[in-house]
Amino acid sequence: MSSMYGSMDCCAEGGASRDASSAARGAARIASLLRRRLSATALALVELGRLGRDFNAMLARDPALGRGAAAALEAISYAGFWAVLSYRIAHLLRTAGLRVLPRFMQAAARLLTGVDIHPGARIGAGIFIDHGMGVVIGETAEIGEDVTLLHQVTLGARGGARASSPGKRHPTTNDCNTATFSR
Repeated sequence: MSSMYGSMDCCAEGGASRDASSAARGAARIASLLRRRLSATALALVELGRLGRDFNAMLARDPALGRGAAAALEAISYAGFWAVLSYRIAHLLRTAGLRVLPRFMQAAARLLTGVDIHPGARIGAGIFIDHGMGVVIGETAEIGEDVTLLHQVTLGARGGARASSPGKRHPTTNDCNTATFSR
């Protein structure tokens, strides 16, 4: 049979074959979407767990904080806490595929806290940034678990232009380290 749009295959087998492949493509798209959503949910739960460890690390490692509810309330006022909270959310958004919004969050956090953490950095659980003014953590920096950073620590580029040093440009720290600024 033909129409003004060209010939049409009225054979039942041909139509069924096209319907089956179309259904398979649709099912694959739905499965991919579900995987991404489940993966994003799992990642969000991991980031929330890390934030809890970050907060507990701050309470445990800062000798100026007392204990109890008053200490927890005081800890919430720390710039390092807000910088890490902002980073965790921005990192989650960046991992979900957003690129611009996390960078604006980074800029806002830097203005408010004095701590500059790129959303692409990989930071383990239990980070504590004490007296965080001037702390810089670059895009390809990797920070292990239970690390303490003190003021003016820069985990920045190790030199060279982006084109001349592609890939990893920032340092990596091991677990359970303390990085301090020294002149």
